[in-house]
Amino acid sequence: MLLATGIVLSLYDMAKSRLTLLFGLTLFFFCAAPFFVQKSMYNDGIWYACISKNLANGIGSFWTPQLTTTIFPSFHEHPPLVFGIQSLFFSVLGGSIIVERLYAFSIFLLSAWLIVRIWKKGFEQDSALAALWRLPIIFWLLNEVIYFFYPGNVLETTMGVFTLASSYFLWMAMEKQSLPQSIFFLGLGGLALVGATLCKGLVGLFPLALLFLHWVVFRSTSFLQMTFKSLILLALLVISYIILLTDAMALEGLGKYIDSQVFASINAERTTYHHRDSRFYIIKRLFEVSIPSLILTGLLLYASYRQKGKYQINRTTRLALFYALIGVSASFPLMISPKQSFYYLLPAIPFFALSMATLTAPIVMKYLQALEEKPRLLRKIQLVLSFALVGGIIFTITKVGTISNRDKVSLPDIEKIGAIVPEGTTVGAKAYTAQLVGYLYRKYEINIDTSSFDYDYLILDGEKDHLEPPDFTKVIDGTQRFHLYHRQ
Repeated sequence: MLLATGIVLSLYDMAKSRLTLLFGLTLFFFCAAPFFVQKSMYNDGIWYACISKNLANGIGSFWTPQLTTTIFPSFHEHPPLVFGIQSLFFSVLGGSIIVERLYAFSIFLLSAWLIVRIWKKGFEQDSALAALWRLPIIFWLLNEVIYFFYPGNVLETTMGVFTLASSYFLWMAMEKQSLPQSIFFLGLGGLALVGATLCKGLVGLFPLALLFLHWVVFRSTSFLQMTFKSLILLALLVISYIILLTDAMALEGLGKYIDSQVFASINAERTTYHHRDSRFYIIKRLFEVSIPSLILTGLLLYASYRQKGKYQINRTTRLALFYALIGVSASFPLMISPKQSFYYLLPAIPFFALSMATLTAPIVMKYLQALEEKPRLLRKIQLVLSFALVGGIIFTITKVGTISNRDKVSLPDIEKIGAIVPEGTTVGAKAYTAQLVGYLYRKYEINIDTSSFDYDYLILDGEKDHLEPPDFTKVIDGTQRFHLYHRQ
């Protein structure tokens, strides 16, 4: 009897939330899904797939991974945890280019699940609002950083899983009165923080601020208790890192990463990629990518104001502020380094999405309840969204195997080269691009060497090299940028 009652209530909840489900799925298939099924991938993501596949094949080691035999034979640009995790996918699923897409999609789904867990944690005393868990996912999907870069296999997506998990555990620790229970969740949160830093470095430590922010916003515990729990967390982190660094390989690998990436970025010594003249670039981009979510939030708040729904908004203001402050702690410190790109915001976006969804949830619930009293209008809206969802699925299908605008010139050339040059060959080149190195090695395991032309094949970049090399003959006609030559 209890089971039957639970099933009936679940079906009722599904019917009540059908609009948000349809809207969320439509957003996914129009915005995110097309990028998951393309042939193209973001340059960094291609490199990370190459490194992970090498690890799965026994090439390189966890603390000294390898990109190719000629370009970054020892890769210390980032900590290695993402490569280690992704290599498990290659070990189980093989070397197909679908593997990194499956990994990226798995991280996407895991991130969405953690957002829902945090949402339900925030509304554990309000089952009606907790049932609107699709709302933060909608706000999350409205951000271009999400649908461009989750399919791009960048490191920040995996780091975001660890920071979301850490935030959830640390929140639990703050609300536990029992010291053993608090230490248990502090331990889980601390381990997740270690995982985050082993994905992308010190930027993964921002959930450390959660304990203080929780005290500032909710005051559910004393300042002394918050400080004591913070000290326990710091002690656990220090112990974890000491144990980790007793491994000589770990100490050497992380030391090289800190020298080559962290200090160099802070001191503006690395200006080739993502170097910004203004350190406020990241804040400007945060505002720009949040415009769709901000517009939706503004419209809902204005509609509520017109209908005098202020009380319903104020019930959730404090929780919304808590999420927003976590988002600020994840994004504003990025200004420390002049090396900035807007996909660095990926771990912060879920918290801003949670904040805006929390602020507007009572308003959305009110409109959904009003629609239940107008079944004909409700059916019409559901029908429109159903057609939109079908359109989104069809749109995604049309994008299967397509090439992005970024790769529309380069990738066809690389595929023509890969069809001629034997797999595993090393070819000479005057210079390389991330696309050339990444796609040639990922698809054909062809290495690029810019230090020597003493090879049978030579590749020239038409955008940089305009003179045909002596003693070489052009092999392929019709290439637009990357031209293949063979020694006579």
